[in-house]
Amino acid sequence: MTTNFTQKGIEIMKQAVAADNEKDYDNAIRLYLSGIDHFMTALKYEKNDKSKAMIRSKLSEYMSRVEALKEALKHSHEPKKKAAAAGGGGKDEEDDDKKKFQSALEGAIVREKPNVHWDEVVGLVNAKAALREAVIYPLKFPHLFTGKRK
Repeated sequence: MTTNFTQKGIEIMKQAVAADNEKDYDNAIRLYLSGIDHFMTALKYEKNDKSKAMIRSKLSEYMSRVEALKEALKHSHEPKKKAAAAGGGGKDEEDDDKKKFQSALEGAIVREKPNVHWDEVVGLVNAKAALREAVIYPLKFPHLFTGKRK
């Protein structure tokens, strides 16, 4: 049985391969990483051992491709960075930092709604209570959280 995460991962990987073939390597890396995240989540929910093995093998293939693309991009950007450093421009470094930050944020964002309920999370009573008070209750009862505080 394939999960929604597996199907979504397959769709994203198809887009990544297409971007890779079109030599849009920055976009391909972003898509590969997103697909890898979906496959990693699918591994958690997959119960079939054969499917898990297939997903793991594809994950290793895609991870090595991402590393190869990153190395190729790093080597292709080095002359540009040296020229920019000689010219006194720091725009490339800011763009690289921004891209790194965006890719880190993309990994933290959950795009699929996981099928997990409060009672399935064992322990962490204080953490669950803090989440309810800070996130859940203001969303469910916004009228209680508006106006001046006393």
